[in-house]
Order: sequence, then C-alpha cells, then structure tokens
Amino acid sequence: CTLGQCYLLSAKGASCLCPVGTSTSGSACNTTAECAPGRVCVGSQPPGVCRPLCDPAAAQCTGGASCIPIDAFPGHGFCR
Repeated sequence: CTLGQCYLLSAKGASCLCPVGTSTSGSACNTTAECAPGRVCVGSQPPGVCRPLCDPAAAQCTGGASCIPIDAFPGHGFCR
C-alpha cells in the first residue's frame, strides 16, 4: 500500500489495507475499512458514518467542523 491508504484499525496505530475503501465523508459504513483512506467510520450503532480523520491538537477540520477525539485512539480524532 502507498501512503494515504492507511486506516486506524487498532490502538497500536495505522494499518494499510488493499484494496482501499471507497465510501466518502458522510456515507454510511459498518467498518472503517469501507471508508476511503483518511476517514474513519464513527457512530454509536451500525450503520456509522465515514468522517475525515484529524489531529485533536491541531485545527485541521474545514467548514467550521470540530475535531472530536477518539478515546480508543489517543492522538486521533474525526471531523464533525
């Protein structure tokens, strides 16, 4: 896999998957692997929603969105 095809799949950090997911931000998902690279599947129950990954310590989200920390993945968050 190339850079940009990595996903947060465990608390140990990013993992590469091939083939990559294709669901864009705002699309329904059941797992992060369904989302396009750089996104994570979030939600309290399936289906979740693909959201862009971000760094909670930096202002990276666009359009007035906030970076919400992901408790299971310290140092990572998603834009909402």
